[in-house]
Amino acid sequence: MTDKKILLSLAMELIGLEAVVYWNSVLSFMLYLIFHGIASLLIAIALKLILPKRYKEGSIKTFFAVIFFTGFLGYALALVVYLYLLLERHALPPVYEPVSQEDIPEISFKGRKLGEGAAYQLNPKTVLYLTQFNHPAALNLLKKVVSSRNDELRLTAFSVIYNLEKTLIERISILKESMEKTKSEIEYFSVLSLLAELYWEIVYTGLADKELEKFYLHEALSYVKRALDIREEPKLLYLTGRIYLRLKEWDKAKEYLLKALEKGFSPERVIPYLIEVLFYKKDFKGIFSLAEKYSKVTPADFRTMYLLRMWI
Repeated sequence: MTDKKILLSLAMELIGLEAVVYWNSVLSFMLYLIFHGIASLLIAIALKLILPKRYKEGSIKTFFAVIFFTGFLGYALALVVYLYLLLERHALPPVYEPVSQEDIPEISFKGRKLGEGAAYQLNPKTVLYLTQFNHPAALNLLKKVVSSRNDELRLTAFSVIYNLEKTLIERISILKESMEKTKSEIEYFSVLSLLAELYWEIVYTGLADKELEKFYLHEALSYVKRALDIREEPKLLYLTGRIYLRLKEWDKAKEYLLKALEKGFSPERVIPYLIEVLFYKKDFKGIFSLAEKYSKVTPADFRTMYLLRMWI
């Protein structure tokens, strides 16, 4: 190979290397611009969020331009500005800007469906609204309406109470029939549990008359105990404790409520009733001990929670 060919070959190789280096440099520069642009935008947004409201207009574009075109110096400057604004925000009291009445949106208020005086201003619409709540307070109001002089109110309330009681009694009847046909232990346990809960619901919601309340409670107790003989489920232990509490058998109520806790039933639901049992037993030391042990537990009933916070 002649000297000219060698020189030409070396030149071509150098040109190739030069092209690779140039391409890598262009690619690196483009990636740098992309990443630098994204970083600059994110820092600009962070600065805007902490900036006082009166300076926020157009602040993102300004911050972005300064940071992007000053490179690493912009990062350092942005950090200084961020720290300064952060300190100023904590040091100075908030500045309340005057608000024009034209900027305040119009808000319409239609009023509440039920207020504190609902029990004294009942009408057919209110009575029908109460039917949506299967709760002792709602049913107690409906029972009061039954003695109203207003025929429309009286008939509506009576119809609602009658239908609720009829539905529960029919479900109990169906379950009793199905209990005779059940073959597996799991099905039998489920039927017994449901019967206990339905009898309890009649008493809990206030559907039962005072004369029949004890009968329904003993029926609920009979079924729940038969279910517990098969399996000690925490929910059923809790129900048994509440039934005994209603029957004013404090010792048994305490026993079953404690068992429910030991089996892992929700302390938020058990503690209020357990405290009630201890109160009737005049075991005030036990109340304080229980409250201290479950101090971090928040009862499901907010009224109970506030009473506990105030007195214990």
